[in-house]
Amino acid sequence: LLEQLFGLFMGALGGEMNQSYLIHTSGRDPPNAPLLEQMRISYRSVGKRSLAMGSNFAALTGVFSGAECIIEKYRAKHDILNGMLSGCAAGAAIQAKSGPMAACTGCAGFAAFSVAIEAIMGPH
Repeated sequence: LLEQLFGLFMGALGGEMNQSYLIHTSGRDPPNAPLLEQMRISYRSVGKRSLAMGSNFAALTGVFSGAECIIEKYRAKHDILNGMLSGCAAGAAIQAKSGPMAACTGCAGFAAFSVAIEAIMGPH
């Protein structure tokens, strides 16, 4: 549960930064509206994007941590293979809607990222 809350927070933070960057670099002229109206529109846009990214990141961390707990309990070991398998499961689950090729790519990408993080951070 703590991982999901942290994922929600980090995703919302990333969504806020991403959306505020997109607002200022869109290449369009700013609308001819009063400043308060522009701020209200910007805050709504940032809030929606932050909520969407936060919920996606929370789902990703939930799948990852759940898979890691199940795999670790089943294998009765705590090693780099647990992170690799749970990264694969999380990547495949997130990309499952896009088809089998995307699920395989997500699996490989998240597994590689998990192995890299485990190698850098060491056992926890």
